[in-house]
Amino acid sequence: MGYKDEYEVKKKIKDQDGTRVYLVHHKTLGVDRIMKTVRIEAMQVADLDPSAEAKLIANLRHPGIPTLYDLYRDGEYMVWIEEWIKGLPLSDYLMRHSPSEDEIIRIMISLNSIISYLHSLCPPILYQDLKPEHIYIQGERVVLIDYGIAGSRASSEQRKSVSCSVSYASPEQILGYVDEKSDLYSLGKVARLMQRRSGDEISRKVRRIIAQALRENPSQRPESVKSWSEEWMKIQKEQERQLKRRKKQKKVGNLPKEIAVIGTEEGVGCTQIAVSLTVLMNHAGDRAWYVNPYDAVPERIMETEDIFCQKSGIIYHDCFYSISQWGRKKADDQPPEGTKIIDCGIHEEAGRNADL
Repeated sequence: MGYKDEYEVKKKIKDQDGTRVYLVHHKTLGVDRIMKTVRIEAMQVADLDPSAEAKLIANLRHPGIPTLYDLYRDGEYMVWIEEWIKGLPLSDYLMRHSPSEDEIIRIMISLNSIISYLHSLCPPILYQDLKPEHIYIQGERVVLIDYGIAGSRASSEQRKSVSCSVSYASPEQILGYVDEKSDLYSLGKVARLMQRRSGDEISRKVRRIIAQALRENPSQRPESVKSWSEEWMKIQKEQERQLKRRKKQKKVGNLPKEIAVIGTEEGVGCTQIAVSLTVLMNHAGDRAWYVNPYDAVPERIMETEDIFCQKSGIIYHDCFYSISQWGRKKADDQPPEGTKIIDCGIHEEAGRNADL
C-alpha cells in the first residue's frame, strides 16, 4: 500500500520553489500529519540532495524537533510524512500576544535547547535559517521546523550560495561563512523581536544577554549556544526563587523583608534613594532599616554631625534608622521586624537575595 492509499489530503499549506506542503489525514490511524513533496530535478539543479532534509530529521531525537514517519519516491518527487505541529508560528503568535519576560525566557531556553542539541552532534549540525516562521508554539512546547538548509559545518561552508532569511542572519552568514555562532546570532535576533513585542519592561539582565548574542564580531559573542543558554537558565532560577519568596511573604505579611537599591554606575544617587526610602517607610509607619555593606555612611555622618544617636548597634534620627555594619558599633542582634533597605551602589550581587 502506497502513501496515496494511506493518506487523504485535507489542504495545501505551502507551494513554493518546487516544494509543496500539505496537511494530510492517515485513514487507518485517524491522525493528521504533514506531507512534504520536493521536486527532485529542482533540487539537483541546485546541487542539493532532495532527500537530505528527511534523512537529517530521521536521525534527530529531541522533543523540539518534529518526528519523521515515512519517506517515499514518487516519480519526479521525493515525498515524506512528518509530525503535524498543532500550534502557531511565532510570527503569528506575536501578532496575537505580547509575551511577558517570563515567557520570553521560557521560549528562549527551549529554542536554545534545540540548537544546542544540533550543535552537540558529531559532526555539528548548523540550522542556518532561524526565523519566527520556523518556530512553533504549541502550549508549553516549542518546536523548530523546516530543516531544508540545515547541515554539518563542513557541508555548510561548501554551500555558500544557499539562501537564508537575511533579517535574522548573522553578518558573516550574509558574507558566506557560517558556524555555531551564526545560529547564536539568529537566536539573539529572535529574542530581540520578542523583547520589542513584550508588554513588560524587560530587565537589564535579559537585555544584556540578548545584546551579547548580537555582537557583530563572532569572537565577542558567547562561547556557545549552551553557555549562552545557561545565562538564561540562571535568570529563570532567580525568578523562581523570587516567586517563592513572594508567596512566602504573602503568608507572613505584605511588606518585603529586603529591598535592594542598585545603581547602573557610580554617582547616580543610590545612597540618597535608599536613605529617602528608609525615611519614607518609617514616616508611613512601616519600620525600615538602612544598610550599606560597602560604606559606613551613617557612621561617617555621626563623626561630623551630632544629630544622630546610637544605641545597641542602631543609628537613628527622626524617621531614619540604620543597622551599624562597622567596627565596635556593629549590633550583635539585628532587628527582628521591619524591612531592610540595602544600599548596594553598583554591587549588584549584594541585592541578589533581596525580595525587591
